[in-house]
Amino acid sequence: MKSWTIISLAIAVLIEGLGGQAAAYETPTHSDISHKAIDRSVLMTESGLLDDLGIDGDLDQKTFPSEVPVDANNPVPGKTFYLLYVPVRRIIKAGAVLEDRSSNSLHHFYDLLNGGRGLTLGSNGIIVRLGIASPDWILEVGDGGILSKVFRQDFSYSDSLGYFYKALTSNQVTARDVNFGLMFRGIGHLIHHIQDMAQPQHVRNDQHCDGAVSVICKPADNPSHYEKYTNEFRRMIIASSGLYPIPGFPLVRQYWDNASGSGLAEFTQSNFISQGTNFEMDSTGILTGNHLYPLPVPYLEAATYPVDLLTVLQQSLVDPGATRTIMQDLQCNVPLVCMVDFIPGYVFDYGLPGLDGVELNRRASSISLLDNELRQNDIPNAIITTYNRLNFHAAYPFLISRAIAYSAGLINHFFRGRLLIEGTELDQEDNVVVTVANNSSPGNTFRSGSLELYYESSGGGRKPVPQFRISAGGFPLAVGESLQLTVTVPTDLDDELEEPYLLVYNAVQGQLGAEAGIAAIKFDISIPGRVDRLSRGASNCPDRVYGVSIVFPEQPENNGQVRLGGQQSMALFDFTNVPAGAMVYRADALWRHQFDEFSGQYRYEVTYRYNESPADPCTSPLLGPWVDGEQVKVLPMLD
Repeated sequence: MKSWTIISLAIAVLIEGLGGQAAAYETPTHSDISHKAIDRSVLMTESGLLDDLGIDGDLDQKTFPSEVPVDANNPVPGKTFYLLYVPVRRIIKAGAVLEDRSSNSLHHFYDLLNGGRGLTLGSNGIIVRLGIASPDWILEVGDGGILSKVFRQDFSYSDSLGYFYKALTSNQVTARDVNFGLMFRGIGHLIHHIQDMAQPQHVRNDQHCDGAVSVICKPADNPSHYEKYTNEFRRMIIASSGLYPIPGFPLVRQYWDNASGSGLAEFTQSNFISQGTNFEMDSTGILTGNHLYPLPVPYLEAATYPVDLLTVLQQSLVDPGATRTIMQDLQCNVPLVCMVDFIPGYVFDYGLPGLDGVELNRRASSISLLDNELRQNDIPNAIITTYNRLNFHAAYPFLISRAIAYSAGLINHFFRGRLLIEGTELDQEDNVVVTVANNSSPGNTFRSGSLELYYESSGGGRKPVPQFRISAGGFPLAVGESLQLTVTVPTDLDDELEEPYLLVYNAVQGQLGAEAGIAAIKFDISIPGRVDRLSRGASNCPDRVYGVSIVFPEQPENNGQVRLGGQQSMALFDFTNVPAGAMVYRADALWRHQFDEFSGQYRYEVTYRYNESPADPCTSPLLGPWVDGEQVKVLPMLD
């Protein structure tokens, strides 16, 4: 057996024992942060996005197949089942939970100060890599070395783009639904990683392992009190987190770190201590940053802020029962006996427009209540710093608000590509000319990739349109610019559907802006209108419709040939020889179309009974079955 295989097997045994023990925020916290992030993302704020993709309904109604945790309120990755109909929101939240399954959590660390490495263990100069760095894992880039041969990745960013493409272009609806489910789950896996970058231990290689959960962790039992406390009070913490501006970067990697220093991993590592990397006192008695992570540094001009423990517990909204227990355990029944000295520190916010500045975190760290005892016993340089729930509460407004905002930013980045159909018309050869614009978020030029056109066939299935070409314009296509496609309408097009066409800008191997991406839109070549008035027979034949008047917001005539299609019927009306504004008597009917100055709309009318005609309305040809107020559409009449 090859040596690397033996090592791989050994690592595999170790990581299965550690799996889940290096997780950052606990899974219910990830689920709730994701819920808030979804609400702030384009999935909720841009109502037309899902419609463009052919997804009818909102995030809490439209369903796809997916694996989800059994308990939606307290989800854990080890207890799941597969359902055929899961709302989109729940699928995304499930992905955020399932990213902590098995050994995945070992890849949720990113130590920028030490070469951007992932989780490591080491002593006496011997360093053992246990995980791939967070952005390398979820973006599936770089050489993971031996670890890449051990771990399997099915929900990377590129995987999710692949699922997106299949969800749009697969022939059968069942395959499309499965891939939509996988895509939305992949988005959950993605935002889990950026949320972990708002947990200080995960950007400072501060290992934490709960011996109560894993036998392997018992020799070095070191659970994360920050995570446990956050999970316990997550609803209150998230609800009061505030609205940090949603960032937007050209590259998905830049949400972790970038040249301007505004990546979330950079922000957290340089501004917040962690359980194992607290402030220290040097040999001269000066309070300093940690020797492994020198930032942040204490604010020495006001070395400590002494606060009565009871007051600060109440200000931090700690549960009253827990407050009483803490006070009793520390024998703080006499006022002012228990004082807490907080160590302040600066919080620097760089890179985002309008936010460059400095804030003071007055409770960055704490001096232990044991410190006075040590000093009274004349133990030099014996200051003990601690990182407790009071410090957590001071950090939450900075960290949780950014975890939500950066998660929403990643969702927006995934769906940054947008298309807009500006108009359709017929050319002289009865081909459809479609004008398409790049309607993406700013900076996302269509640089390289391909336009692919699909249609719904009358026999079922989504097929590529066999003949279409770019007739004007091309790539690169900047935001706001347009091009034209000339399309030969397929003979088996299901034109009874509301939007039988799907246009896809496929840049999975190209560049939508600065990197791979996808944009898509479902559309029709019709103009919508409605039935404004119906003329019916007399009392002896009330069900017979002999006249119909339909209005449109603009003149929908295509070379004088029009097909009026209703929800319950399709009537073919050829207005080729009917000049606008004129009345033409033809085929025992009165035909006319004109702009209606009274309503400001364009009106089409066909009536099988008129003054000059002796026709009996009860025996006139039947128009219908139309319905008053019915939505209709106009399509070009093609040979």
